[in-house]
Amino acid sequence: MRTRLGAVVALSLGLFAIDAPAQTAGSAQAEALFQEGKALLDKKQYAQACPKLEASYKADAATGTLLALAFCHEQEGRIATAWAEYLDTAARAKAEKRADREKKARDRAAALAPRLSRLTIQVDPSLSSLPGFRVTRNAAVVEPGAWNTALPVDPGDHTIEVSATARRTWRTQVQVVKEAESRIVSVPALQQEGGDAPIGPVASAPVAPASSTSAAAAAPTAPPSTAAPTHERSALPVVGLVVGGLGVVGVGIGTWFGFKAKSKNDDSSSDCSGNQCGPVGTQARNDALDAAKISTVGFVAGLALIGVGTTLYLIAPNPKRSAEVTATAGPGQMGLGIQGRF
Repeated sequence: MRTRLGAVVALSLGLFAIDAPAQTAGSAQAEALFQEGKALLDKKQYAQACPKLEASYKADAATGTLLALAFCHEQEGRIATAWAEYLDTAARAKAEKRADREKKARDRAAALAPRLSRLTIQVDPSLSSLPGFRVTRNAAVVEPGAWNTALPVDPGDHTIEVSATARRTWRTQVQVVKEAESRIVSVPALQQEGGDAPIGPVASAPVAPASSTSAAAAAPTAPPSTAAPTHERSALPVVGLVVGGLGVVGVGIGTWFGFKAKSKNDDSSSDCSGNQCGPVGTQARNDALDAAKISTVGFVAGLALIGVGTTLYLIAPNPKRSAEVTATAGPGQMGLGIQGRF
Protein backbone atom coordinates (compact mmCIF):
# COMPACT_ATOMS: atom_id res chain seq x y z
CA MET A 1 0.00 0.00 0.00
CA ARG A 2 1.55 3.32 -1.09
CA THR A 3 2.33 6.05 1.44
CA ARG A 4 2.52 9.79 0.88
CA LEU A 5 5.97 10.79 2.04
CA GLY A 6 6.85 14.14 3.50
CA ALA A 7 3.56 14.85 5.32
CA VAL A 8 4.17 16.95 8.44
CA VAL A 9 1.70 18.75 10.66
CA ALA A 10 2.48 22.47 11.00
CA LEU A 11 0.21 22.93 14.04
CA SER A 12 1.32 26.47 14.82
CA LEU A 13 0.00 27.57 11.43
CA GLY A 14 -2.78 24.96 11.07
CA LEU A 15 -1.34 23.85 7.69
CA PHE A 16 0.10 20.71 6.18
CA ALA A 17 3.23 20.70 4.04
CA ILE A 18 3.23 17.47 2.04
CA ASP A 19 5.68 16.48 -0.67
CA ALA A 20 4.22 15.38 -3.96
CA PRO A 21 4.28 11.58 -4.13
CA ALA A 22 5.42 9.57 -7.07
CA GLN A 23 2.51 8.74 -9.33
CA THR A 24 1.57 5.09 -9.72
CA ALA A 25 -1.14 3.41 -11.71
CA GLY A 26 -4.57 4.05 -10.25
CA SER A 27 -3.41 6.84 -7.89
CA ALA A 28 -4.39 9.83 -10.04
CA GLN A 29 -7.87 10.12 -8.56
CA ALA A 30 -6.60 9.88 -4.99
CA GLU A 31 -3.88 12.47 -5.67
CA ALA A 32 -6.31 14.93 -7.26
CA LEU A 33 -8.70 14.64 -4.30
CA PHE A 34 -5.81 15.00 -1.86
CA GLN A 35 -4.46 18.18 -3.48
CA GLU A 36 -7.96 19.70 -3.59
CA GLY A 37 -8.55 18.77 0.06
CA LYS A 38 -5.17 20.18 1.11
CA ALA A 39 -5.93 23.50 -0.66
CA LEU A 40 -9.24 23.75 1.23
CA LEU A 41 -7.48 22.79 4.45
CA ASP A 42 -4.97 25.62 3.97
CA LYS A 43 -7.94 27.99 3.64
CA LYS A 44 -9.43 26.58 6.87
CA GLN A 45 -12.52 25.44 4.97
CA TYR A 46 -12.70 22.27 7.02
CA ALA A 47 -16.29 21.26 6.18
CA GLN A 48 -15.29 21.04 2.48
CA ALA A 49 -11.74 19.77 3.02
CA CYS A 50 -12.52 16.72 5.20
CA PRO A 51 -14.77 14.89 2.66
CA LYS A 52 -12.13 15.40 -0.07
CA LEU A 53 -9.36 13.99 2.11
CA GLU A 54 -11.57 11.11 3.23
CA ALA A 55 -12.40 10.23 -0.39
CA SER A 56 -8.70 10.38 -1.26
CA TYR A 57 -7.84 8.03 1.61
CA LYS A 58 -10.52 5.54 0.53
CA ALA A 59 -9.11 5.58 -3.00
CA ASP A 60 -5.53 5.17 -1.79
CA ALA A 61 -4.90 4.54 1.91
CA ALA A 62 -1.77 6.69 2.25
CA THR A 63 -0.46 7.48 5.73
CA GLY A 64 0.14 11.15 4.87
CA THR A 65 -3.47 11.50 3.77
CA LEU A 66 -4.67 9.94 7.03
CA LEU A 67 -2.57 12.41 9.02
CA ALA A 68 -4.06 15.31 7.10
CA LEU A 69 -7.56 13.88 7.57
CA ALA A 70 -7.03 13.53 11.34
CA PHE A 71 -5.96 17.17 11.58
CA CYS A 72 -8.99 18.24 9.51
CA HIS A 73 -11.38 16.31 11.76
CA GLU A 74 -9.73 17.83 14.85
CA GLN A 75 -10.33 21.35 13.52
CA GLU A 76 -13.89 20.37 12.64
CA GLY A 77 -14.57 19.41 16.28
CA ARG A 78 -14.77 15.63 15.72
CA ILE A 79 -12.36 14.96 18.56
CA ALA A 80 -12.93 11.21 18.97
CA THR A 81 -12.60 10.58 15.22
CA ALA A 82 -9.39 12.62 15.02
CA TRP A 83 -7.94 10.89 18.09
CA ALA A 84 -8.50 7.43 16.57
CA GLU A 85 -7.04 8.56 13.23
CA TYR A 86 -3.93 9.97 14.92
CA LEU A 87 -3.38 6.64 16.69
CA ASP A 88 -3.85 4.77 13.41
CA THR A 89 -1.39 7.13 11.72
CA ALA A 90 1.17 6.53 14.48
CA ALA A 91 0.88 2.74 14.10
CA ARG A 92 1.24 2.95 10.32
CA ALA A 93 4.18 5.37 10.58
CA LYS A 94 5.93 3.02 13.01
CA ALA A 95 5.56 0.15 10.55
CA GLU A 96 6.91 2.41 7.81
CA LYS A 97 9.83 3.44 10.07
CA ARG A 98 8.79 7.11 9.96
CA ALA A 99 9.72 8.10 13.51
CA ASP A 100 9.09 11.81 12.89
CA ARG A 101 5.56 11.24 11.65
CA GLU A 102 4.88 8.69 14.40
CA LYS A 103 5.90 11.19 17.10
CA LYS A 104 3.71 13.97 15.66
CA ALA A 105 0.68 11.68 15.49
CA ARG A 106 1.17 10.33 19.03
CA ASP A 107 1.68 13.84 20.43
CA ARG A 108 -1.57 15.03 18.83
CA ALA A 109 -3.47 11.97 20.12
CA ALA A 110 -2.15 12.56 23.65
CA ALA A 111 -3.21 16.23 23.47
CA LEU A 112 -6.75 15.24 22.45
CA ALA A 113 -7.21 12.49 25.05
CA PRO A 114 -8.39 14.81 27.91
CA ARG A 115 -10.97 16.37 25.56
CA LEU A 116 -12.66 13.08 24.62
CA SER A 117 -16.39 12.68 25.31
CA ARG A 118 -17.51 9.15 26.18
CA LEU A 119 -20.75 7.19 25.89
CA THR A 120 -21.52 3.99 27.82
CA ILE A 121 -24.25 1.63 26.56
CA GLN A 122 -25.24 -0.55 29.52
CA VAL A 123 -26.56 -3.99 28.44
CA ASP A 124 -27.67 -6.71 30.82
CA PRO A 125 -25.73 -9.87 29.88
CA SER A 126 -28.95 -11.90 29.90
CA LEU A 127 -30.19 -9.97 26.86
CA SER A 128 -27.37 -11.33 24.71
CA SER A 129 -29.05 -14.77 24.75
CA LEU A 130 -32.01 -13.44 22.76
CA PRO A 131 -31.94 -14.70 19.15
CA GLY A 132 -30.74 -12.00 16.77
CA PHE A 133 -29.95 -9.56 19.59
CA ARG A 134 -28.10 -6.54 18.22
CA VAL A 135 -27.06 -3.08 19.44
CA THR A 136 -26.22 -0.27 17.04
CA ARG A 137 -25.05 3.31 17.47
CA ASN A 138 -25.71 5.58 14.51
CA ALA A 139 -26.48 2.45 12.44
CA ALA A 140 -23.06 0.91 13.22
CA VAL A 141 -23.06 -2.36 15.16
CA VAL A 142 -21.73 -2.14 18.73
CA GLU A 143 -19.99 -5.43 19.38
CA PRO A 144 -20.58 -7.22 22.73
CA GLY A 145 -17.03 -6.47 23.79
CA ALA A 146 -17.85 -2.75 23.64
CA TRP A 147 -20.98 -3.00 25.83
CA ASN A 148 -20.76 -1.49 29.32
CA THR A 149 -17.61 0.39 28.32
CA ALA A 150 -17.16 4.17 28.08
CA LEU A 151 -16.32 4.59 24.40
CA PRO A 152 -15.00 7.85 22.88
CA VAL A 153 -17.61 9.62 20.73
CA ASP A 154 -17.76 12.88 18.82
CA PRO A 155 -20.02 15.66 20.16
CA GLY A 156 -23.50 15.61 18.59
CA ASP A 157 -26.57 13.36 18.41
CA HIS A 158 -26.18 9.60 18.73
CA THR A 159 -29.04 7.18 18.01
CA ILE A 160 -28.97 3.92 19.98
CA GLU A 161 -31.10 1.07 18.56
CA VAL A 162 -31.59 -2.38 20.09
CA SER A 163 -33.36 -5.23 18.29
CA ALA A 164 -33.88 -8.99 18.49
CA THR A 165 -35.90 -11.64 16.69
CA ALA A 166 -39.64 -11.47 17.54
CA ARG A 167 -39.00 -8.46 19.82
CA ARG A 168 -40.01 -4.86 19.42
CA THR A 169 -37.10 -2.61 18.45
CA TRP A 170 -36.11 -0.08 21.10
CA ARG A 171 -34.33 3.14 20.27
CA THR A 172 -33.32 6.37 21.96
CA GLN A 173 -31.24 9.39 21.11
CA VAL A 174 -28.39 10.78 23.17
CA GLN A 175 -27.00 14.26 22.71
CA VAL A 176 -23.38 14.86 23.63
CA VAL A 177 -23.15 18.62 23.93
CA LYS A 178 -19.56 19.37 24.82
CA GLU A 179 -16.07 17.98 25.04
CA ALA A 180 -14.96 15.77 27.97
CA GLU A 181 -18.61 14.84 28.66
CA SER A 182 -19.68 11.36 29.80
CA ARG A 183 -23.16 9.94 29.12
CA ILE A 184 -24.73 6.60 30.04
CA VAL A 185 -27.66 4.77 28.39
CA SER A 186 -29.26 1.66 29.91
CA VAL A 187 -30.92 -0.82 27.54
CA PRO A 188 -34.29 -2.09 28.88
CA ALA A 189 -35.82 -5.54 28.44
CA LEU A 190 -37.32 -5.87 24.96
CA GLN A 191 -41.04 -6.52 24.70
CA GLN A 192 -42.48 -9.36 22.65
CA GLU A 193 -43.51 -8.39 19.13
CA GLY A 194 -47.07 -7.10 19.29
CA GLY A 195 -46.88 -6.20 23.00
CA ASP A 196 -46.62 -2.79 24.54
CA ALA A 197 -43.46 -0.99 23.54
CA PRO A 198 -41.04 -0.46 26.42
CA ILE A 199 -40.45 3.08 27.50
CA GLY A 200 -36.87 3.92 26.58
CA PRO A 201 -34.73 5.37 29.37
CA VAL A 202 -33.43 8.86 28.84
CA ALA A 203 -29.67 9.14 28.67
CA SER A 204 -28.12 10.15 31.95
CA ALA A 205 -27.26 13.74 32.70
CA PRO A 206 -23.62 14.66 31.99
CA VAL A 207 -21.26 13.23 34.58
CA ALA A 208 -17.64 13.92 35.36
CA PRO A 209 -15.22 11.95 33.17
CA ALA A 210 -14.38 8.65 34.89
CA SER A 211 -10.81 7.76 35.82
CA SER A 212 -11.17 4.46 33.99
CA THR A 213 -13.59 2.88 31.55
CA SER A 214 -14.76 0.39 34.17
CA ALA A 215 -15.74 3.21 36.52
CA ALA A 216 -17.68 4.91 33.76
CA ALA A 217 -19.49 1.70 32.89
CA ALA A 218 -20.49 1.11 36.52
CA ALA A 219 -21.99 4.57 36.96
CA PRO A 220 -25.81 4.37 37.43
CA THR A 221 -28.18 5.97 35.00
CA ALA A 222 -29.69 9.14 36.44
CA PRO A 223 -33.51 9.21 36.26
CA PRO A 224 -35.18 11.87 34.12
CA SER A 225 -35.52 15.11 35.99
CA THR A 226 -39.01 16.48 36.51
CA ALA A 227 -38.12 19.28 38.90
CA ALA A 228 -37.56 22.05 36.37
CA PRO A 229 -41.21 23.31 36.27
CA THR A 230 -41.28 23.46 40.11
CA HIS A 231 -38.16 25.60 40.14
CA GLU A 232 -39.68 27.96 37.61
CA ARG A 233 -42.85 28.37 39.66
CA SER A 234 -41.05 28.80 42.97
CA ALA A 235 -39.04 31.73 41.62
CA LEU A 236 -42.12 33.94 41.32
CA PRO A 237 -42.83 34.32 45.06
CA VAL A 238 -39.19 35.13 45.73
CA VAL A 239 -39.10 37.78 43.01
CA GLY A 240 -42.41 39.14 44.22
CA LEU A 241 -41.12 39.49 47.79
CA VAL A 242 -37.96 41.23 46.59
CA VAL A 243 -39.87 43.68 44.39
CA GLY A 244 -42.41 44.29 47.15
CA GLY A 245 -39.59 44.89 49.62
CA LEU A 246 -38.13 47.53 47.31
CA GLY A 247 -41.57 49.10 47.19
CA VAL A 248 -41.69 49.28 51.00
CA VAL A 249 -38.28 50.98 50.94
CA GLY A 250 -39.59 53.49 48.39
CA VAL A 251 -42.64 54.28 50.55
CA GLY A 252 -40.33 54.67 53.55
CA ILE A 253 -38.14 57.13 51.65
CA GLY A 254 -41.23 59.04 50.57
CA THR A 255 -42.43 59.20 54.18
CA TRP A 256 -39.08 60.44 55.47
CA PHE A 257 -38.85 63.22 52.89
CA GLY A 258 -42.50 64.09 53.56
CA PHE A 259 -41.66 64.74 57.21
CA LYS A 260 -38.58 66.69 56.11
CA ALA A 261 -40.69 68.85 53.78
CA LYS A 262 -43.10 69.62 56.64
CA SER A 263 -40.22 70.41 58.98
CA LYS A 264 -38.56 72.81 56.49
CA ASN A 265 -41.89 74.50 55.81
CA ASP A 266 -42.38 75.01 59.57
CA ASP A 267 -38.85 76.46 59.83
CA SER A 268 -39.68 79.08 57.20
CA SER A 269 -42.51 80.56 59.25
CA SER A 270 -40.08 82.45 61.50
CA ASP A 271 -38.77 84.44 58.52
CA CYS A 272 -41.93 84.68 56.43
CA SER A 273 -45.09 86.73 56.56
CA GLY A 274 -47.59 85.09 54.24
CA ASN A 275 -45.78 84.65 50.93
CA GLN A 276 -43.15 87.25 51.74
CA CYS A 277 -39.96 85.67 53.11
CA GLY A 278 -36.49 86.72 54.01
CA PRO A 279 -33.36 84.87 52.83
CA VAL A 280 -33.61 82.22 55.57
CA GLY A 281 -37.29 81.63 54.99
CA THR A 282 -36.85 81.49 51.22
CA GLN A 283 -34.13 78.84 51.51
CA ALA A 284 -36.22 76.81 53.96
CA ARG A 285 -39.24 76.85 51.64
CA ASN A 286 -37.08 75.84 48.64
CA ASP A 287 -35.72 72.93 50.68
CA ALA A 288 -39.27 72.02 51.62
CA LEU A 289 -40.34 71.96 47.95
CA ASP A 290 -37.36 69.75 46.98
CA ALA A 291 -38.13 67.33 49.80
CA ALA A 292 -41.79 67.24 48.80
CA LYS A 293 -40.88 66.30 45.22
CA ILE A 294 -38.68 63.44 46.40
CA SER A 295 -41.40 62.33 48.78
CA THR A 296 -43.94 62.19 45.96
CA VAL A 297 -41.60 60.15 43.72
CA GLY A 298 -40.82 57.78 46.58
CA PHE A 299 -44.48 57.19 47.33
CA VAL A 300 -45.50 56.67 43.68
CA ALA A 301 -42.59 54.33 42.87
CA GLY A 302 -42.91 52.48 46.17
CA LEU A 303 -46.64 51.83 45.82
CA ALA A 304 -46.13 50.68 42.20
CA LEU A 305 -43.41 48.22 43.22
CA ILE A 306 -45.57 46.91 46.05
CA GLY A 307 -48.38 46.30 43.56
CA VAL A 308 -46.08 44.46 41.13
CA GLY A 309 -44.48 42.42 43.91
CA THR A 310 -47.88 41.43 45.30
CA THR A 311 -49.05 40.33 41.85
CA LEU A 312 -45.94 38.20 41.24
CA TYR A 313 -46.27 36.58 44.64
CA LEU A 314 -49.94 35.74 44.30
CA ILE A 315 -49.93 34.43 40.69
CA ALA A 316 -47.51 31.62 41.57
CA PRO A 317 -49.68 28.45 41.92
CA ASN A 318 -49.55 27.17 45.50
CA PRO A 319 -52.69 25.87 47.20
CA LYS A 320 -51.02 26.16 50.60
CA ARG A 321 -50.37 29.87 50.29
CA SER A 322 -52.74 32.84 50.08
CA ALA A 323 -51.91 36.41 50.91
CA GLU A 324 -53.22 39.93 50.49
CA VAL A 325 -51.05 43.03 50.63
CA THR A 326 -52.59 46.49 51.05
CA ALA A 327 -50.91 49.86 51.21
CA THR A 328 -52.46 53.22 52.11
CA ALA A 329 -50.97 56.67 52.08
CA GLY A 330 -52.32 60.14 52.66
CA PRO A 331 -51.74 63.40 54.52
CA GLY A 332 -50.25 62.49 57.86
CA GLN A 333 -50.64 58.72 57.45
CA MET A 334 -49.02 55.74 55.71
CA GLY A 335 -49.81 52.09 56.09
CA LEU A 336 -48.79 48.68 54.70
CA GLY A 337 -50.71 45.49 55.52
CA ILE A 338 -50.05 41.83 54.63
CA GLN A 339 -52.49 39.16 55.69
CA GLY A 340 -53.13 35.57 54.74
CA ARG A 341 -51.35 32.16 54.86
CA PHE A 342 -47.75 31.87 53.56
